Amino acid sequence: MYTPPYFKIQSQSAILDFIRQNSFGMLISPLGEKPEITHIPFIVSESAGPGMSEPTNHDFRSFQPAQATEKATENGKPSESDHTDEKQIQLLFHVAAANPNPQPGPAMAIFQGPHAYISPSWYEESNAVPTWNYIAIHVRGELERINDHDMMQRLMDSTVSEFEQGSSPWSIDWSNTYMNRMLDGVRCFRLNVQSLEGKAKLSQNHSVQRQKKVIARLESGSEMDREIARLMKAELEKKSESMD
Repeated sequence: MYTPPYFKIQSQSAILDFIRQNSFGMLISPLGEKPEITHIPFIVSESAGPGMSEPTNHDFRSFQPAQATEKATENGKPSESDHTDEKQIQLLFHVAAANPNPQPGPAMAIFQGPHAYISPSWYEESNAVPTWNYIAIHVRGELERINDHDMMQRLMDSTVSEFEQGSSPWSIDWSNTYMNRMLDGVRCFRLNVQSLEGKAKLSQNHSVQRQKKVIARLESGSEMDREIARLMKAELEKKSESMD
């Protein structure tokens, strides 16, 4: 993904937060000699070593693309809680057993968030062209099949608990033979992550004055437009704080 330095999301934890909040992604993997795309929800799992940890299931923070790579403590040392580089990151998912894709081997997952058209007329200046603001994440890694029955059950439990909402969330009753028959109808995988790449194109290459004009226009637009405006504001605030 072409990513100029000013659009690059530097923080690995910010990238993982984004995936958690935009977890329905695209898996790209080879099927024979052609690439195949599978649209599926993913669960983020982090562990200190090889193997499958319990998928992270927590209250999501508001994604901030400018989030620092390391959080400083009072003595100036990095906080250990943000050292996700030292952990084994996996994306967990399942597909129908009848689906021939994916197969173990190299693969890539793509996640996209809010996006918005930016009109040059909003700048109120000449010599400008249209563009598009957006957030995108690319994940590369190696696919591995999960065959262990207990691990498959854990993955299905975590997937349900991740997305169920309300005061009485539904859960899987594994004593029900129907549920076990349904488990036989899926294949479970982990994508062992080898690289994470994040891009937040939020008009950082334009002047602050132009960015503020774009934000004002987006705030009167659709829900997605307003989300891009919120992220642009967060970027400007981070830039302002770093200059103080």
